[in-house]
Amino acid sequence: MKKSSKWQDISGLIADSFRMSRANYVVLTFSAVVESARSIFQMMIPAMLIDKITGADAFGSVMNAVFFYALIVLLADASKKALSLFSTAFGYKAGNRAALSVGQKGMRIDYGGWEDTETYEGMLRAVRNTWVFQNITDLLCENWIASIITLVPVLYIFSYVDVFLLLPLSGLLILEVFLEKKTDKRVYGLEEGRAADEKKLHYDEKVMTDLKYGKEIRLYGAMEAVVKKYEESRQKVFCSLKQQKKAEILFRVSASAIACAEAVLIYLAAIREYGKGAVTISFFLLFVGAIRLFTESVKSIAENFEWVRELADYYGDYRKFMEKQEGFLAAGGKKDAVQVPFAIEFRNVSFRYPGTEEYVLKNINLAFPYGKKIAIVGENGAGKTTLVKLLLRLYDVTEGEILVGGINIKEIEYSAYLKLYAAVFQDFKLHSYSIRENIAFQESGKDELIWELLRRQGLDGAVKQTKKGLDTFLTKELDQEGKDFSGGEKQRLAMVRALYRNSPFFVLDEPTAAIDPLAELRYFESLKEETKDRTAVFITHRMASTKFADIIVVLDQGKVEETGDFDTLINSGGIFERLFNIQACYYM
Repeated sequence: MKKSSKWQDISGLIADSFRMSRANYVVLTFSAVVESARSIFQMMIPAMLIDKITGADAFGSVMNAVFFYALIVLLADASKKALSLFSTAFGYKAGNRAALSVGQKGMRIDYGGWEDTETYEGMLRAVRNTWVFQNITDLLCENWIASIITLVPVLYIFSYVDVFLLLPLSGLLILEVFLEKKTDKRVYGLEEGRAADEKKLHYDEKVMTDLKYGKEIRLYGAMEAVVKKYEESRQKVFCSLKQQKKAEILFRVSASAIACAEAVLIYLAAIREYGKGAVTISFFLLFVGAIRLFTESVKSIAENFEWVRELADYYGDYRKFMEKQEGFLAAGGKKDAVQVPFAIEFRNVSFRYPGTEEYVLKNINLAFPYGKKIAIVGENGAGKTTLVKLLLRLYDVTEGEILVGGINIKEIEYSAYLKLYAAVFQDFKLHSYSIRENIAFQESGKDELIWELLRRQGLDGAVKQTKKGLDTFLTKELDQEGKDFSGGEKQRLAMVRALYRNSPFFVLDEPTAAIDPLAELRYFESLKEETKDRTAVFITHRMASTKFADIIVVLDQGKVEETGDFDTLINSGGIFERLFNIQACYYM
């Protein structure tokens, strides 16, 4: 990835923030004009009041002026606060849009990318830094525009007194901005280094608070170990935060000392001009106010310029993640559909995971005829799950090719290719959404089909017992009236989701891992009936399950060692017979 320059990051940040919230720019620009007018008006009020008093105006006239000035300031403050509410809403919207774009990007990145720690940490940094899109708008509009507008009358006032006073003031301002820049750089470095520790702290906190870890923690008496890990992670994050706060406090003390020197310089210059009789008392007050306003405006412009540069660093994390290669989805393909029925063929396929030298699969040659039931068996580490990952194109082969209907799968448009498959993984995930959403996601209007599939999987009775039917949430995490299904019921619900997809090819990774033997028997009888006109490939560690398969593939150390039906392999004297007999002896 080509490294961008600081100016490219700044321009990219401004362009993205404008795209995400144009309305916020309009609101904040108007707010800047109001703020500038209020600051200038407040600077002039003391001088105007002194002129009225020394001009022997009537007391009532002076009080009217006071009330009028107060009303103007009150209206300006009220307008500013009202605009601030709009700005907060628009800024929150911009941050949400940025976070959503990160999530959408993450779902487009290849699955293999997520097995890389760098991708996950990059996403955390990108999401964490989406606040920059609101802050850059604040800096450009409220601070820069307001400061520039304010400087116009201030410089006009300076032209009547001592323009050279700007030199020492500017020197102090530059020093303060320099210190702030060094502090911000230190803070950014600490935050970068803290990302991995925050990730571990987040995980340790999840282990302590997530119910799914509770049984093992209690059963194995692991509470002390879990708490210790959490404390270690928390301490690392705390130490980093402590260093950050020390750096920030040191800067604040230095900034206060510089501000004190600026105040002394301003008042000495004003008193000198008044002592020479060069200015009236009212102009003296106006001059003091103008110098202070100049200091604040220039400091704001300088600080915010450096702050924009720092924001660009934070934005760089967002940009880097958003520029990550999307791989399969971005590659496209010549074919957007495959003719059913089709056969699948692995031709001289070898595979090793990115960044490794060891092959997980070696020279695999397999054919899956359409409509057949294929069981993939083998010991742990034989390459069964990796074979399925290649079939589903979660990864691309290192060598060789996979053909669907005679077409290399790399030539098929990726989203179209995925529609060929319905999968139930061993670690399948159901969401704390409604039952309907877990099955159909955003698709609607097919409740009849959902009820029919639930009936065929023996789940319709359990769903009908709930108050809300298909609108019932899974688990009580988000809804107290949610339904907690058993492990076997969840397995069947995952099967309903796969059947609803109505794909021609089923892939099941350890589909009976969470259910008892009788439920397993019913599951495979149902599977055979549901997929009678479709192809089904399933990984299993239970050798008895393979009786339902037309073809059994035995993997060993990344190679296909045996293929055939159950009757052929059970008496072959090979790996399958050995594995079957090892398991069978426990049932004798």
